[in-house]
Amino acid sequence: MLGRALKGLGGTLLAGVVAFLPLMLTALLLGWLAETAHDYIGPGSQLGEWLRRLGLSVVTAEAFAWGAGCALLLAAFWFTGLLVKASLLDWLFGLLEKLVLRIPLVGPVYGLAGRFAKLLGPHKAGDLQAMAPVWCLFGGQGGTAVLALMTSPEVVVIEGARYRPVLVPSAPVPVGGGLLFLPEDWVKPAGLGIDELTSLYVSMGVALPAKLTKA
Repeated sequence: MLGRALKGLGGTLLAGVVAFLPLMLTALLLGWLAETAHDYIGPGSQLGEWLRRLGLSVVTAEAFAWGAGCALLLAAFWFTGLLVKASLLDWLFGLLEKLVLRIPLVGPVYGLAGRFAKLLGPHKAGDLQAMAPVWCLFGGQGGTAVLALMTSPEVVVIEGARYRPVLVPSAPVPVGGGLLFLPEDWVKPAGLGIDELTSLYVSMGVALPAKLTKA
């Protein structure tokens, strides 16, 4: 009787833990993201100090300076977005992009980040063909599967063998990662969108796309 009661109590407790687990993981993830954001843009960071000084140009109270700086920065982003939509800054950004792309080391990183950012926003069909989510099957069929981005549809020939260039993103910031050249038959289309790949890496695997959970 006692054993049966303890078993029932344990089952109820386990059911409660399972029910709360998604909420707990979400809270932990949001807490980690908030802490990371505070470290990089909070009042005590270098960027936070710049925002505070920017805020002091419109307010005199130190307590509100950082918030005012953030508001000014967001307003600048919004105004720039209006100009971009009006196509008034296309020529300026085009010129700036050409200059940045010519800088050693900086140019390739900027180019890759730019292509990735364009895929996250409104894009054309050509963009998806140039840089698309793929499965990297290390060791071939049945091996370890890694979700990555194929950076180019072109095949790279190395010592007579055919390879595909892929970027394996890092979590939770998928813009960075490792560039690998994998055998062509190790790379398969993932059938996922850029937004699904991004959500998966930003959530560190918590937000699994519905396509992956179906048997």
